[in-house]
Amino acid sequence: MESIIGCIDGSHIKIVAPKNNRNSYVNRKNFHSVRLQGVCDHKMLFTDVYTGEVGSLHDYTLYRRSELYLAIQTQQIRFF
Repeated sequence: MESIIGCIDGSHIKIVAPKNNRNSYVNRKNFHSVRLQGVCDHKMLFTDVYTGEVGSLHDYTLYRRSELYLAIQTQQIRFF
């Protein structure tokens, strides 16, 4: 991936819903899941993975809860 620093995206991992708080695990495609956020570098190698949030969570909220977001905001990680 020439001229690319990396890519980030969220995905859903299908689960059997826990007995408590079942509705929080229902995603926009109407199945139960936990969220996964993956970051790959220009060589398509994973550099960060964040998972475990409920399936109903939006991609942006998932990102905002990740350690990657905090590291960028506090400039522990710099890209340029």
